[in-house]
Amino acid sequence: MFKTLIFLLLISTSTFAQNAIPIKNWKSHSIPTIKDTLVGYNNGKVWWKVLVKNNKVYAYNDYSHYKKQIPFPILKTQSEKTLNITGNRVVMEVDDGYLVGIDYGEWGGDFLWYSKDGKVHKQLKGYRIMQFMIRDKKIYAIDGYGTMIKIDRIQNEWRTEPYIKFPFGQKPISIALDNQNNFIVITSDCLLKIDKEKKITKIIENGFWRPYLYPTSIIIEDNIVYAGMPMGIFKYNLDIKTKEWLMPK
Repeated sequence: MFKTLIFLLLISTSTFAQNAIPIKNWKSHSIPTIKDTLVGYNNGKVWWKVLVKNNKVYAYNDYSHYKKQIPFPILKTQSEKTLNITGNRVVMEVDDGYLVGIDYGEWGGDFLWYSKDGKVHKQLKGYRIMQFMIRDKKIYAIDGYGTMIKIDRIQNEWRTEPYIKFPFGQKPISIALDNQNNFIVITSDCLLKIDKEKKITKIIENGFWRPYLYPTSIIIEDNIVYAGMPMGIFKYNLDIKTKEWLMPK
């Protein structure tokens, strides 16, 4: 299975050059702490997401990319029809098709498998998938209900099982791997490390973004965490523990 397993980036190659901006020359500012400033950022029009390509960190503000990740149209799910909403989708290509996670926020989520041609699909166990991640050739995902799950194909069927439960009140938003292959997870108010023995350590407790600023995504490059947020990017060095707030100007 894993010879052809591909983790699809959150934007397609075709849209990368048009929408992604290198952050190399962004300006470093003090960490915002004033409530009015944080609320103002959260109400801003630009919610940066981050990605890494060719060892460079980029930011983008395009939320239509998921539509281009699958070579066939995905019809509305029953949840979307019933609730009259559109969820945020994440996609992973696997040998026999695509795993698609859909997050409806407070209304829950869907988790589905689609065949390569899109003609067959199956509802998987009901998780609110926020992001997929591969570690040691195994598939994991973080779930908006507060769990991390492990996903495997057993006897030609995709199955899930709980991997860890996050501490009470911690809602995982995005995940990356550090240089020791530990999971680094940003939540609604913390930055966490999960080692291979499933031990959870709080790297940052009560992050400055809590409760007024909403993180969108994280990546790690050279053991530095970059967390996309409304109007800026939080930069945290895992080795020397320095913090910065980056903005285009």
